[in-house]
Amino acid sequence: QVMNPGDANTPARIHLEGFTPASPAVRVTEISGNLNDTNTADMPRRVAPSEHAWNAQFKNGEANYTFPPRSFTILRLE
Repeated sequence: QVMNPGDANTPARIHLEGFTPASPAVRVTEISGNLNDTNTADMPRRVAPSEHAWNAQFKNGEANYTFPPRSFTILRLE
């Protein structure tokens, strides 16, 4: 789990020593938005988590991921 409170994309190197993923696909759940964004009756999902797969390409236990601004991200590795 990673929180990026900043106003810019934040690249990060993920290092998992001794971990060999069973699959390169990582499940990503992420929520991000502007600080003043709110959900309304007309737009109830303006700020909502999204899910996608990330092909991590781990090499020697390392991969790079860029976290979006003002976000909370969960990476699920297998």
